[in-house]
Amino acid sequence: MDRKAVWHIASDLMMVSNVKTAAQQHQLEFVAIPSLQRLPSATLPDHVAVVLVDLQLPGLDFDRLKTLIGSVAGDSSPLVCLYAQHVDETALARGVELGRGQVMTRGQVHREIQRLFGSLAN
Repeated sequence: MDRKAVWHIASDLMMVSNVKTAAQQHQLEFVAIPSLQRLPSATLPDHVAVVLVDLQLPGLDFDRLKTLIGSVAGDSSPLVCLYAQHVDETALARGVELGRGQVMTRGQVHREIQRLFGSLAN
């Protein structure tokens, strides 16, 4: 069986590095994806447990993002976490409008990532 994986759609190298380190500490596979156009597949593989999306990603196609996260449903679907800086209320509001996933600030992601990944590793 494949390891549980984290897909992180972001281009901010510091955030990607922090999330990658946390994933590795919990023996989770980590895939950094710098844009939606560079997704490894059009749908999420079954072993993807978490999808993190930076809502401030330059050129983020919200329609494509909605299609991607809208395609996952059910008890075994991955956790979708959409985030942006707390001062970017427009990006956070767009995340809420998508109607799927948890919308958080970057600070919340930093504070919660170890707990979240720890729960996946069990």
